[in-house]
Amino acid sequence: MDMFMDKLAQKLTAQEMIKANMAADAEEMSKLKGKTKEYSEALEQIKKLVEDGVGKLRAAKVDGKEIDRLVEESIAKINEIKSEDDRKDAETAAAVEALKAETIAALEAVKEQLGEKLEASNENVHKECVKVYRNVQAVVVEENNKQTESIKEAVTAAVKGFKGKLTAILIISGISLLLAAGSVALQVMEMLNFKFF
Repeated sequence: MDMFMDKLAQKLTAQEMIKANMAADAEEMSKLKGKTKEYSEALEQIKKLVEDGVGKLRAAKVDGKEIDRLVEESIAKINEIKSEDDRKDAETAAAVEALKAETIAALEAVKEQLGEKLEASNENVHKECVKVYRNVQAVVVEENNKQTESIKEAVTAAVKGFKGKLTAILIISGISLLLAAGSVALQVMEMLNFKFF
């Protein structure tokens, strides 16, 4: 029974491990989403700064060529930042997929381990049930033998008691038979007018 309880405790521990892994995965996913949000906010701030910078340059009345060059540099920086953000988004997506694959693999491994442990537990339970059955069977056979012996002794004692009584009854019956036969003989002789005295 202790082995069964140990197996049950191990199953509960495995379930708790699965829950803990899932919680850790959810926390990691939350962190990745937070970073993505931070990158998006940073990109928005950079766009705002560039727009402010372009507005200030135009307000400073720098010549048209210089403004165009600054605008192009700003657009290039924005595109660079955007490509960096896209790369980070791709890395985040790849990290999420890798985390998902690891979680699925871990769940499959835990599922397989639980299956093996359940099978081993079932085998152990079966073995224990067979042991209990054999023990009960041995006790029943032993008790049956004891009861048979006790019945045999009781019958033997009863037969011995009846034997003495039966002998007494046979003797009394024999005497009764002889007396009855004598009485019948006397009556027959009397009918035949035979007189003894």
